[in-house]
Amino acid sequence: MNKAADDLNLERLAAIQKMAKAGYWEIDLESGDFRWSEGACSIFGLDPVEQKPCLNDFLERVHFDDRDWVKEMHDRQARNPEPFEISYTVLMPDNTRKAVLEVNAVSTDNRGKPTLCRFLLQDITIRKEAQQQADITYESWKQLIDAIDDYILILDTDMRIVSTNRAIRELLGKNFDDLVGRSCHEVFYGSSLDCPSVFCPVKEAAARKESRSREISNDYLQ
Repeated sequence: MNKAADDLNLERLAAIQKMAKAGYWEIDLESGDFRWSEGACSIFGLDPVEQKPCLNDFLERVHFDDRDWVKEMHDRQARNPEPFEISYTVLMPDNTRKAVLEVNAVSTDNRGKPTLCRFLLQDITIRKEAQQQADITYESWKQLIDAIDDYILILDTDMRIVSTNRAIRELLGKNFDDLVGRSCHEVFYGSSLDCPSVFCPVKEAAARKESRSREISNDYLQ
């Protein structure tokens, strides 16, 4: 392959890394050479032209709350390379923070001896922030339905419980984890068999696509 083709492939790789906010760095376990991709330098705010990044540059960017255990993980790789997946916080020079996902891959020679460790990196800050916001929203929603005195039970299409409110938990004498994932007929009737649709207002409402109301009583809840 000629130099023009090599340069084109490198340009394409750099463009892909930029779009995915991804990159990699690698260590040649035989020579000790340490190499960073352009994408990895971008994630950590390093300039590969002005400096040749090294392991210390990487660790200095890792937030101090994560630095010790991240260093230990990489020291362990130098002694006994094996695949892993971790995420940690990076503190940039302007004090902004990034969440980084790191997955490593180990290359071996034909005798099975590790020769190269490559650490694949991705900036997952937006994904992490979205998940945190979703968690906050979910907790706020749970507090809201817990404040309602009516009994609330939320089911999926397989009639399994996905959420409850305080009132229904107190009625049943169960906590959240005891109920989530169980079928409603198991909780209310102690049966592994589905309730007939004609007796189940939830199934009837789903089938008719309209609200239904019915009073139910049974000895199991007495």
